[in-house]
Amino acid sequence: MGVNAGLSLEGLEYTPKETTGAIETLLAIIPTNPFKALAEGQMLQVIAFALFLGAGIVMVGKQARIVKDFFNGFAEIMAESSLFCFPSVFGFRRYLWLCRRI
Repeated sequence: MGVNAGLSLEGLEYTPKETTGAIETLLAIIPTNPFKALAEGQMLQVIAFALFLGAGIVMVGKQARIVKDFFNGFAEIMAESSLFCFPSVFGFRRYLWLCRRI
């Protein structure tokens, strides 16, 4: 068997997809519905929404303290609950060792 033995490219055609411009690509990053983007797994749109929300919280300042405290509390809950994921990642013995260190 040699290189390309028995392969024929006759009758095959390739037509590349039409690309969008830079402006359309940047506009596609901004979600029209962040919850729909989250449900569909559009992570770039979710990250863009989170960045805009975070920047808005910082810009508003003291009036947004309740929202900031909510997200900080939620982050703490997620950090604490992530300890339950460690047995599957590190193994049970390593998990017990880690729990004794905390």
